[in-house]
Amino acid sequence: MSSKPWRECWWINWVLPVTKPIVLLGEAYGSNEAKLGFGFVGASGVELLRLLNEADIITLTSEDHSFISKFWNLGDPACIDAVWRLHP
Repeated sequence: MSSKPWRECWWINWVLPVTKPIVLLGEAYGSNEAKLGFGFVGASGVELLRLLNEADIITLTSEDHSFISKFWNLGDPACIDAVWRLHP
């Protein structure tokens, strides 16, 4: 699977990349988000990363998975922040 979404144009035989921005809006900071002052650096951030990967919007690498495992082992939200910084 591609790391970028693609759309096939029915009127021509081209496949064009879809380049629309995505806005992510969270309801409120959890304790991990409050520690760093950034959103989605806790368990909800891990789930969002998984969903974005599953939708082929981002591609999680082995380094990303290592940071996520480190988050679950140590509870350090900086690990999830590091993953987000790898996928701006």
